[in-house]
Amino acid sequence: MLIERIEGKWIDAFVDVFSLCQVARGDAVAILSETQSRSVLVQLSELALHRLGARAFHVVLPTPPQRHPIPLRSTGTSLAIDGLQPVVAALAASTMVVDCTVEGMLHAPELKTILQGGARLMMISNEHPELLERTKPTPQLRERVLKGLAVLEAARQMRVTSDAGTDLMVDLQGLQRALRQGSSINRVRSATGRLAWYCASPRAAR
Repeated sequence: MLIERIEGKWIDAFVDVFSLCQVARGDAVAILSETQSRSVLVQLSELALHRLGARAFHVVLPTPPQRHPIPLRSTGTSLAIDGLQPVVAALAASTMVVDCTVEGMLHAPELKTILQGGARLMMISNEHPELLERTKPTPQLRERVLKGLAVLEAARQMRVTSDAGTDLMVDLQGLQRALRQGSSINRVRSATGRLAWYCASPRAAR
């Protein structure tokens, strides 16, 4: 089992990702976490933001009680904020939010208000830093993904075949609008109200 401790190479990886998000010196960046968050991700975020000269601050919430008898994993629907308006207001007023909650804010009910307030949000997947290091987005990977999106947008069908007998036909009609929306939302730039995540999508690079 890998040890969860601060490694210089992991700080470097987080600096690279936040640089692609165009974090600038003096930016007010909220680090959102909960009591069951991976502490190493919170610490790496703080150290990387400090290296970039951002003014980072922490918003830490109690992890809410379990509401279901089965484990929830990778839903992107964090319940940590639970509609607490002072927290939502503080996040929305930030330049950027680094989301280190366990499940992430991707589908959280408060996300829309936070983005509408002008903040950008980078969701850090609740994974070991070693995995995040290996899946770090790059500008080159982003360009490859955008080319793939362009191919999908121009296509009406997608067919997947293999020597093993796979012959899958996918109807892409009506998908173009969703692709356009997704590809714009998931590229974090200096513009406000943008969302991205690390690791999950190379589109998060900018």
